[in-house]
Amino acid sequence: DHPDLGFPCYRKLSKLEVNDLCQEILRSHGLPIDTSAWQLPTQIRKRSMIVRETSVLDCRLDLINLLEHRLGLSVSRRDQFYVNWDNFDNVDLFPNCEFFQWLHYIWYPSSDDIEIIPQSKAWILSIDHDGFLYIMQHSAKSASA
Repeated sequence: DHPDLGFPCYRKLSKLEVNDLCQEILRSHGLPIDTSAWQLPTQIRKRSMIVRETSVLDCRLDLINLLEHRLGLSVSRRDQFYVNWDNFDNVDLFPNCEFFQWLHYIWYPSSDDIEIIPQSKAWILSIDHDGFLYIMQHSAKSASA
């Protein structure tokens, strides 16, 4: 589908880096500080708003456009992005937003629940195994726009 693009490079975070990331998320989003990494996805989902009428299963979905224009979020093309697989025991760091073009190869329906977190940690996008999107952000903006 993307013959001119190479799959984006990424780096697997160490356990120490994952722990630091979890602590930063807890602090920056006002989550209970005693939340374990295993519990963190549940806490994120509880505080997230569903992005209505949108699914990752729609192959026409332009995720950057959705984040910037519909949800009014900042997506820096130079930001690094963390992708959590499961319960923050496996987190990859992508050097820029290029990986959004590969989302259909990175996320698998029916098996993956992932979180995408920009370097700023200002928002967290969750994608569940059914393709539904959830957004948690610092402000009280509604994701039902």
